[in-house]
Amino acid sequence: MSRGNFPVYSFNGGQVSPLALGRIDLPRLAVCGETVRNWLLSTLGWMGLRPGTDYLGTTRNNLAARLIPFVGTAAQCSLLELTDRTIRIWNDGALVMRSAVDTTIANGSFAGLTGWTAGAVSGGSVTASGSGTARIAGNGISRSTLTQAITVPPASAGTEHGLTIVVPYGPVLMRIGTSAGDDDLVTETSLGTGSHKLAVTLTGTVYLQFAAPDIYRREVGPVSFDAVGVVELPAPWAAADIRKVRLSQQGDVLFAACRGYPQQRIESRGRRSWSVADYRSIKGPFLTQPANPATIRPSGKTGGITLTASRALFKPGHVGAIWELIHTGQDVAATVSGDDQWTDPIRVSGARGVAADDNSKGNGQRTFKVLFNNAGFVGTIRIQRAFGNPEGWFNYSIAGNAVTTVTNGAEITDTNDNAIVYYRIGVAAGEYTSGSATVELQYPNGSTVGVVRVTGYTDNAHVGAEVVSPLGDTVATSNWREGIWSAFRGFPRDVAFQDGRLWWLGSNYLYGSVSDAFDNYDDGTTGDAAPVIRSIATGPADGNLWILRLFNLVVGSAVALNVIRSSAIDEPITPTAFSAREFEQVGGAEVAPVAIGPRGVYVGRSGVDLFEIALGDNGDYAAQTLMRMVPDIAEAGIAKIFVQRRPDQRIHAVLADGTMLVATYNRDEKVIAFALYQTDGAIEDGEALPGTTQDDVYLCVLRTLNGTPTRCIERQSSESDTRGGAVNRLADCGRLVVNPSPAATISGADAFNGRGIVAWADGKGYQDLAVAGGSFTLPVAATTVWYGLPYTATFLSTKLAYAADAGTALLQRKRVDHLGLLLGNTARAGLRFGPALDRLDPLPLMVRGREVDPASVEGEIDDAAVSFDGSWSTDSRFALEAQAPWPCTVKAAVIGVATHDSR
Repeated sequence: MSRGNFPVYSFNGGQVSPLALGRIDLPRLAVCGETVRNWLLSTLGWMGLRPGTDYLGTTRNNLAARLIPFVGTAAQCSLLELTDRTIRIWNDGALVMRSAVDTTIANGSFAGLTGWTAGAVSGGSVTASGSGTARIAGNGISRSTLTQAITVPPASAGTEHGLTIVVPYGPVLMRIGTSAGDDDLVTETSLGTGSHKLAVTLTGTVYLQFAAPDIYRREVGPVSFDAVGVVELPAPWAAADIRKVRLSQQGDVLFAACRGYPQQRIESRGRRSWSVADYRSIKGPFLTQPANPATIRPSGKTGGITLTASRALFKPGHVGAIWELIHTGQDVAATVSGDDQWTDPIRVSGARGVAADDNSKGNGQRTFKVLFNNAGFVGTIRIQRAFGNPEGWFNYSIAGNAVTTVTNGAEITDTNDNAIVYYRIGVAAGEYTSGSATVELQYPNGSTVGVVRVTGYTDNAHVGAEVVSPLGDTVATSNWREGIWSAFRGFPRDVAFQDGRLWWLGSNYLYGSVSDAFDNYDDGTTGDAAPVIRSIATGPADGNLWILRLFNLVVGSAVALNVIRSSAIDEPITPTAFSAREFEQVGGAEVAPVAIGPRGVYVGRSGVDLFEIALGDNGDYAAQTLMRMVPDIAEAGIAKIFVQRRPDQRIHAVLADGTMLVATYNRDEKVIAFALYQTDGAIEDGEALPGTTQDDVYLCVLRTLNGTPTRCIERQSSESDTRGGAVNRLADCGRLVVNPSPAATISGADAFNGRGIVAWADGKGYQDLAVAGGSFTLPVAATTVWYGLPYTATFLSTKLAYAADAGTALLQRKRVDHLGLLLGNTARAGLRFGPALDRLDPLPLMVRGREVDPASVEGEIDDAAVSFDGSWSTDSRFALEAQAPWPCTVKAAVIGVATHDSR
């Protein structure tokens, strides 16, 4: 018989599968367990009873929720709760709410313009639509405005007001000031098409103003102050699709993609002011022109128009899509009513082609017409030109005179043969006095590229549209391109930022914006800054599933992974330096991956395992499983993964059966340790928000409270609050009560009626407290009480193949007869040990000849090894069990093992 004492120096090996218990050749197996449940595993080697959770509230209407992080600063982050077509915001564990105010907005539903002051510029307009909105149009240069003076009642003065603004067609400019047109209270901001919930503090008389300089359709309304209650933002995503929403944050904006939905912008305008608006690009991307196109005839060049196709072309799913129409010739016009106001430029090119009978004019290749109406205008109208590029403008004169001497309708011929010259007409700085004038340049050569957005479907040959970039003519054209994104063609599935571009991932394509212009996909842009639109064919009919930002972009489908990079690994992607290289054939599931430093983690296509993506020394990416030792631990299926980065990096994987895997992950220390997280309920979602000393982990848990299924939003308690002391948050769905004077009966516990709970009261722990009638009674009166649902942490070691003289101890009869534990911040009442989880004993209460209080929290326990009720077996183990609400931290163990060697 052989005998020895064997140390377990750390408990950060995590759980391993029963299938791996024979791998005693692996040193790390000695610090693993077959069962590791509800333990928090540290890279340093200790394991402790996991923290409890703070109950914060319930989801909207008790609906299934998706939790979304928004990072402001480390100390100011927000948690977005996404339910069926609605977003709510949690700041510091509390929902953003509005207080009651008596202030009102007159005629905020725009039944006419009563109560508002309309300021329409010449060539613009301000009207009521008749359907609850106001339409505002400028003249392309100057803005039209709509203003209301709002008097704040004394009872509401100095109070935060919630202002809701709906913008059916944006962007619309908004400002609030203490005088008409001022923005000293709310700096002018642009509101996109969508819904906006703004928090403003108002006093006295204030002026709310909306404005639009564009000639295009702009609408606002309704507008109102919020009633008391929780702020709720409308969102487009239905309950069945909220897990498919993918997001990428840049500054104050979360860009959102979702299979089957147009892209969105979730905008933070302060922690209490939020918007959900459409993401819109009028500069592409566009499909290539079809080989045999129909013609499309617009009914007008600006405003709301109708498009008529020469054959069946349009689909109902084209509503919302952009179309590019190209007409021969250039026509630019504007209404000028101030200094430094100009039309867009025309581009003159080609040869003049001088006619034999007239040396002053050519054949029209470089000839353009000047049109203007300056009745009532006081000032000087000029033509300016620039060579090569539309910049560096200088005045162009005719016979040394100002352009005002030119007859309306006069033709001007540029004499710079084969040069590219830009012309514009307008008023220079310092040359305006009063009035307004309409000015226009018409040039029959070149082309005008206009863009429209489809607003309504009539039939397959007719749709309604709004002009978002002026058209060149109203004649039919066969030179057009259809926008790539629409309900008919499909929308992107994922989004990411990389190399100064916004990237959208489609089923088979990757779309990278113009550099540093996140809404621009104009393929007329030249050079390295041009947009990148490339095919990413990864095999399956369903196409690409996700995009992950690492050192390079990684695109995943169900059968393969591709790395997207330029010709050199450390160079940015450009239109000419782009490659997509397959590096793995494992494929992924449609679950959003996560980045952890230079590595990525994603769910394999089976949905039951986690894989790691890493860049090797040779510059190539590779993927490997993180669950080699626990291949069956996630058989229920992984629904979501997210990462907590401080104090330890931990990967959280929410499982479909309501449990959660927590993997302590530190590649530098070679730690990848899995533990199972269980609670009295089903975990449906989770997320982590950055913190200063510890990241906050939030969970959405479906529990039965007071006999009713209830979806709770809960925050995992800080590790520093789980070590004893006055407040020890080791209970789930926990609540804190601070009594003005000590009390034994605690009320307000209706959620736990008929349940047994645990409590920590003034530094002492109590179990099995019965709740009835919404209250429970403590054994002693207390001031500070933390209470909630109990949970238990269990650990069962792997096979103890120690103490063998004649070879291996595996499959040899052995007995564990002593066990020593090194503990920290532990109450003996909460920890038991034994040879199996159903054969456990309490820690000894007589230590070195004195009796200790089992409920007191000891900073360190290093008792001598105690006798262990082990029996002879080929499979001797040791087991530990910790129970809330008592803290427990296990740092190390020494196991006394005796083995009968077979001869």
